[in-house]
Amino acid sequence: MTNQVKRELTFREQEILLLIGRSFNSRSIAVMLGIAYFTVRKHRSNILVKLDLHGAGRIACYAAVAAGGAPDSNFAQHGPP
Repeated sequence: MTNQVKRELTFREQEILLLIGRSFNSRSIAVMLGIAYFTVRKHRSNILVKLDLHGAGRIACYAAVAAGGAPDSNFAQHGPP
């Protein structure tokens, strides 16, 4: 994550983005963090707005890259293994 993005997202939003990048769904994230499911949904919504992303697929891809799962150049050319 760039420093500018880190400043825009709250600590909790960064935490949730990292967990999304590790393939956890909203219900699992809520249980892990001890917060309500709808609170996680609101954080996800805020993340989408702040990062100018549109849709669950976009946030999942962004989160995966931010979590260190950036695909290599072969992935972009040939798809997943």
